[in-house]
Order: sequence, then structure tokens, then C-alpha cells
Amino acid sequence: MYRRGLFALSADPVHNGHLDIIKKASEQCDTLIIYVTFNDQKKGAYLLSVRARRRLIKAAIGGWLPNTTVITGDALLTDVFMEQGCDVLIRGIRNKTDLEYEKGQVAYHDKFLPGISDKTLYLEGDPQFAGISSSLIKSFAFHHIDVSPMVPLMAKAALEATLHKQCVIGITGQMATGKSWVAEKIVEATSLSGYPAFHLNFDDLVRELYDEDTPGAQIVRDEIDKLFPGVLIEDGKKVDRAKLKAQIVKAEQDKLDAVHDLTKPHVFRLYRKHIKGKEGLILVEWAQLIENGLAPFVNNRVIIVDSPDRAAMLAKRGVPADLVARFDRVQWDADKKALALETEIRAAGYGRVIRVTNRIGKPLDEMTELLSQLQGMAPKLDKGVKA
Repeated sequence: MYRRGLFALSADPVHNGHLDIIKKASEQCDTLIIYVTFNDQKKGAYLLSVRARRRLIKAAIGGWLPNTTVITGDALLTDVFMEQGCDVLIRGIRNKTDLEYEKGQVAYHDKFLPGISDKTLYLEGDPQFAGISSSLIKSFAFHHIDVSPMVPLMAKAALEATLHKQCVIGITGQMATGKSWVAEKIVEATSLSGYPAFHLNFDDLVRELYDEDTPGAQIVRDEIDKLFPGVLIEDGKKVDRAKLKAQIVKAEQDKLDAVHDLTKPHVFRLYRKHIKGKEGLILVEWAQLIENGLAPFVNNRVIIVDSPDRAAMLAKRGVPADLVARFDRVQWDADKKALALETEIRAAGYGRVIRVTNRIGKPLDEMTELLSQLQGMAPKLDKGVKA
């Protein structure tokens, strides 16, 4: 054990590789000083302000590493090492190339503080994080690629707010609970209040894919026709969704999984296309958002819609009982969705469950509180990240 360790990083943004090293370093030290660096002469080099980076690290480690202290500054590493009374300098490495580079950097520090090379501990990160870098994450986030496997969710939300001025929220519920209607009401009310909102329904994106006139979409349609013969119309250029739905009701799970695997990458492609350039609240609707493990995609912030009038809505739509039964086997009820999401939130230390009850012919009793919660999140992210 060391008495006081120093681990320096820019954390623009903090990612899971950083957190892995921080955890390992904290186990080696009585006290670990996490030094978030900045350079006033290179302000344009950072996406996030130093205050935001410090805040995100503190939020990411929460209370599970009580022996850590996060500080910021632009002083020489050796000066901070001496000022803080440290007896070990921690450097994270991903491979042998990293090790040689870090040793070379520490050798320069020896010129300012002779002997610091002998007080440097090199900690190898978990191989699963070997390919992660802050620059890669920023590039992915710029193109609206989901970076939730790489960063803590509070950092993902901060990137979306900073790069795109977006606050992404999920909306889900069983078939015929009125989640699309709720989303439309939120968009209408939020836009009237001066904060723009957009609703993207993943089912609509699937329909768009089935009709899209591109070579890639045609490949998807041809593969679906192999799984469910006879579902293509207009010389194979479109999918007859009614015929497909009729076959899906009776299909084995392996065929359903195959369709999901075929369409999912394209659905996210279309999502990136539609979300580009939009600023404000982004409502992502999908009935199986939580069941398919995509709560992190919307930063564990999800509106769950339920309705005591679901049976009446199903009857009004004329949905066959066998189709309802099929979907109910894969779509969880509101309580199960909420329980799973709350578990995700506890594990990630970030997120929010918002329950909404939708009744036929009645306004949403929760709308005022709902808008308050949604708009409370969005401006906070927009204004709280940049310096």
C-alpha cells in the first residue's frame, strides 16, 4: 500500500478505461488524488470544460471509492506530486507500446523531480477497454453512435448535450397503452414552452426501412423474404407488413431473432439520419426498449406509459387475440419494465424512471410534472457542461 497516490488525466471525457485504472489505483493507495488537467493556452483542444470533467468523474465514482479526491489545475505534474505529498505516481497503460511511451514521459519528469521514475507505478487496464480512447468516443458521439458501452452514462448525456444540444429520453409501454399519443402531447406542450422536442418511433423507422429504395434495404427485404416467403410486394421493393405480421404471430423465436438482427443496424442508421441537426428533447419510442437492453442508449431515462383502458384500446383497434398474446410474451408490463430499469439505474448510478398513466378521453394528469422533469433535465445538460 502507498500512502498518497497521484493519477493525472484530461478526462475529455472520462471513460470506462479511466475508471478501471482509478479503481485499481485506489486499491493500492490509502488516498488517491485524481488530477484533472487543463491548459489555458489550449482551450480549444477540450470539448468539455474542466469543471464538467471534474463533475463527471466525481459522479461516476460516486461513493464507491471514498478514498479518492478529485482536483483540477494546469500545474506541472511534478509540482502537484510534491504539493500533495504523494509517494507514488500512477500511470495507466493498455499495452507494451503504452508502457514504453509512458516511461519516456516520466523520464522527462525526472528532470524536474529526480527519482520520480522510481516512484511510478504502471497499472495495466482491463483488455476489454484496450481500444477505448477519449478521441474515439468523441468521434463516435459526434456521429450519434451509441457510446454507452464505453463511458458512464452521465458522460454520454453530457456529450450529447455539448455536441448536439440534445437530451435523449426513451418512451415505452405495452401495445395499445397510448405511448405514441403521450409522446405527441409531450412534443406539443414542450415546443409551446419554447424548448423544441422531437419524437422518433422505432417502429416507424422499421417501416421506413421496409419501403426504402436503397440497395442496403433491398438486401434486408430479400433476407426477410427467405425467412417469411411471400411477404414482398411491388416487385420485391416493399414489405407487405400485414402479411409479415400474420406470419410473425406463428413464427419460431429463431426467425424473430433473425429479423431483429437484420433490421437493427439499419434502424440505428435511420435514427442517426433523422436525429442529425435536431436540437432539444429527443423522445425515442420503442415498446421493447428495456427488454432489448437499450435503456443505456437513452441514458436510463425512460417514460413508461401504462393504461387501465388497454383492453378497450385493443378492441378499438381490432387487434387479434393471438397477436396480443404473442406480443405480451415479449413485451413486459409497466411494473416489470420499471423494476428492470430501476435495477439498471442503481448499477449505473444514473437515470430516471418516469411513470405515466394514460386514460381514454382524459388529459394526462401527470403532464405538468412530466414536463417539469423533462425540461429540468434538458436545460441543465445544455448549460452545465461548457465553461
